[in-house]
Amino acid sequence: MHSRLTVVFDACVFYPATLRNMLLQLATTGMFRARWTMEIHDEWMRSLLRDKPDIDPAKLEDFRDEVLEQYGATVQHPDEFITHLIDLDPGTVCHAVKTVRSRLKAPAFTPAGLLDRLHAQGLLEAATRFRGFVDLL
Repeated sequence: MHSRLTVVFDACVFYPATLRNMLLQLATTGMFRARWTMEIHDEWMRSLLRDKPDIDPAKLEDFRDEVLEQYGATVQHPDEFITHLIDLDPGTVCHAVKTVRSRLKAPAFTPAGLLDRLHAQGLLEAATRFRGFVDLL
């Protein structure tokens, strides 16, 4: 599957690692094309090096409507975005999450443990939806 949907990731989705790993794995499914700028990359790397995750995925007000409208773009919280992907193709999304979970070794996570982590990182609705597919994770 190759989508024409292009998603621009902001720095807030690259740190913490669990969210970053999940979104990048989801991008490999072809459901969307992931993009970001060098400025976005530099911002999340600075936060990583300071070990201060001071970039908040819930801070959607940083995106100005008039700029977004020029490109026909909208802003979605990562929770909303992942929930939409689950609605589109739950099997593909669950397989991507299972791949991410299989790579986590220190510490390793059970499916329920990973969902608890996602919930704690603000993916409330997505974690709730995934609980219905826990056997696939």
